[in-house]
Amino acid sequence: MTWNRHTPAYAVARLARHPGAEVRALVAARPDVGPDLVAELREDPDEDVRMCAPPPIPPHLGRVLGDPPGHRARP
Repeated sequence: MTWNRHTPAYAVARLARHPGAEVRALVAARPDVGPDLVAELREDPDEDVRMCAPPPIPPHLGRVLGDPPGHRARP
């Protein structure tokens, strides 16, 4: 369920708070997780979960990668 791209956002958010670190790590590795949930997972008590969450994108790289001016980079 964590890798199913059709899983609704509310279900992914619940899985991100699952008691099992393995499940939270799978959620953290999803490419479509929103910035708020990524920030939460980057603060997870389990190191493996934190390592699976993508690092924040510096604003200057967002512009280089094609984000329009004024676009908010992921935290």
